[in-house]
Order: sequence, then C-alpha cells, then structure tokens
Amino acid sequence: MTDPLVSVVIPSYNAARFLPQALDSVFAQTFTDYDVIVVDDQSQDETPAVVARYCSRYGSRLQYLRARLGSANATRNAGILASRGRYIALLDADDWWLPHKLEAQVDFAEQCPRAGLVYARCLVVEEASGATLGELPAPPYPTGRVLQQLYFRQFVPSPTPLIRREVLERVGLFDPAERGADDWEMWLRVAAATDFAFLNQVVACYRVHASSSGRRPAGAYLRDLRRMFVRTGRTYPELRPLLPARLFTFEAAYGAAVWERGENALARACFLRALRLRPWRLDLLARLALTLLPAAGRHARMEQAYGYYRNGKYSFATGDRARARREFAAALCTWPFGWRLFGAALALTFLPPALSQHLLAGRTWQLTAQGPRPALRSTLRQW
Repeated sequence: MTDPLVSVVIPSYNAARFLPQALDSVFAQTFTDYDVIVVDDQSQDETPAVVARYCSRYGSRLQYLRARLGSANATRNAGILASRGRYIALLDADDWWLPHKLEAQVDFAEQCPRAGLVYARCLVVEEASGATLGELPAPPYPTGRVLQQLYFRQFVPSPTPLIRREVLERVGLFDPAERGADDWEMWLRVAAATDFAFLNQVVACYRVHASSSGRRPAGAYLRDLRRMFVRTGRTYPELRPLLPARLFTFEAAYGAAVWERGENALARACFLRALRLRPWRLDLLARLALTLLPAAGRHARMEQAYGYYRNGKYSFATGDRARARREFAAALCTWPFGWRLFGAALALTFLPPALSQHLLAGRTWQLTAQGPRPALRSTLRQW
C-alpha cells in the first residue's frame, strides 16, 4: 500500500457531538492524498458508534484507535506513531477545517522546503450562538527562526499546523506530562530545530464551548505553564537571557486576568512574583494593593475614575483645560489600570490649543481603552 502524503490525526475524548463535523470537514478536502487516524482516549459517550459509521463509509482511509491514554498529548502521540504520511496535520475533535486547508498548506509547504512547520489563520467560532468572535493568531505572523517570538506568544492556532514527519523524528513527540501548555511546549522544540512558514489564509475554525476551557484549576494551570517557561528558557541558550522578562510578563498578565475574575489570592501571588523580578513597577504595586479590596469596592473605584474622565472630557471640550487636567489626573490616580486611556487624555491637555482644535475638528480625538487611535498619533507626527 502506498503511503499517503498527509496523515490527519484527530485526538478525541467525549467529543461525539463535535466529531462528525470534524470528520466531514476532513473528507470534504479538495486535496485527497491523505489518511485519517482518530484516537479515542476511551470516551464515555457515543464516539465509537460515530466513528464506526465513518469507517463503514470510508474504509481503510480511516483508522480508529481506542485506548486509555490519559492526556491530550498522549492521544496525539498515539496517532502520530500510527501515521504513515510525509506530513502530519493535527485537528482536535471539536474544531473543523475549510475545504481548501490541506491543498493550500501542502502546496505552500512544497514551496518552502526549509520550513518544518506551516501554520495559518483560523476563525474563532462560539458554539452557543454560531457567531464568529475573531481570528487567530493576531498579527504579526512570525516566520523563519521564531523561537524567541514563540517563547513570548503562542501564535500557532491548534487546527492549523502542518508538520513534516522528519521534524517530529528529530525533536520527538509531544510531552505526555505537559498539561499547562501541551502544544506550546512542542512548538517551541520545533522552533528550535527548524523554520516556520505562515500561510496567510483562513483554513480552519476553532470552536469555543463550555468544556473547551476551565477544565483545570487556575492555580494548577499557572504552575504548569510557569514550569514550562523555566524549563524551556534554561534549555536553549538563546532563551536564557529572556527568562526573567518572560516570567515577569507571564506573572503580570496572568495576575491581571485572574484579578479581573475576582480571584484575589491567586492574583496577589502573581503580582508578588512579578514584583520580585521588577520591584520598580509602581503599576504592579497599585494592582497588588487593589487585590486587598473586595470586588464591590474595586468596581466602585472604576466607576469613580470613569466619572472623573467624563467630567474631564466635558471640561476639555468647553475649553477649561485646567479643570480637564485635574479631572483626568484624578481618574488616573483613582484607577491606574486605565493609564492608557486616562494618560492619553491627560497628555492632550498639555498640547497647544490650536493643535487640540485641529484634532477635535478632524474628529481624530477618539480615545479608547487602548489609548489614542492611530489617527491621533499620525496627526501628532505631522505636527
């Protein structure tokens, strides 16, 4: 039997309601030189019956493995070990591909012989409403030797990578014990060994549903991810100098995320670890102090700050720049986490009146939670 060019590996656990769409999307590909391996981690739902229907329809093109494996990475590894293709394409059972996915990526990979992994864009779709929430990854889209960029940002969407078999033979399989960043750790090893290529097309859909997140306690996930960053940073010489910065950004960002969810104790621990790395960060000291406030008190301070901000905007528009400056400064002191918005507003009060009038007349003063819009920045550069 001739080996296929691509082997599609679909790990599955209790995903019977999603698996038909995933399989249909694979068998609807315009590219046909592939086989499919579904690896079932002993699901307790109707997965065996679902796969049996597809096996009867597609015969030897579909291989079904069922075993107690215990983790997503172990399930992926079982499929890779059973595969025969020159390329490996991974698809989680709750995601699906667009019909041109394999054809476009295989053609692109053949044009990029130095690249061991090709990734692409995918849509993020909410299960409950069917609405498209956005795209992954956010730009920029690194290519070539991407180890340092990938250390700071996971930009390989899980339904999109196409990997050369020889690269996996060189770097090894997924780490079955890795749970905090199961595929991220693998892509870092791949990035240390080969180039990445990016196909600028939407080729897949990533489904967001109730069971796709929050499966593990936040503290356990945090520990696993931190351990992965430390281990990887110490393994590769080019990452070693970046380890403190990587840990700082991780602790600060994750602390902010869990703080927003009301997990004050976990956020406090993250901010303390971040401050040990960069004790001069006053914004983190403020965040640390706010973890001592109950959620109700926190929201009251936010409302108070945005009240100052609205008053400042009115004063600025009516020409009372001194009062606007006081209001924006009060907003910044009351809620320092709005520093992009409040700080940009405060900076505007120090600009010459003619420039302020020009900005307002051109409708370029559009402050958002991310700060001034690009129109304001380009106008300031012209002046």
